[in-house]
Amino acid sequence: MSSEPEPGLAPEHLRPGYAGDPIMVTVDGQDFRVRVRVGEPGTYDFDWLRGPNKVVRRVGT
Repeated sequence: MSSEPEPGLAPEHLRPGYAGDPIMVTVDGQDFRVRVRVGEPGTYDFDWLRGPNKVVRRVGT
């Protein structure tokens, strides 16, 4: 079984292209894959791969 997430629902021809190798990042025990889109400088896609199920979101102070 692969640790990669399952492909999305978008048809292959509509999926964005990516430049270079992805960067793997771990933040607070959660693993993310970061990729740069081809032809869109400064645009990054972050994919959550695994980590604790408990998610806390805080907005403002």
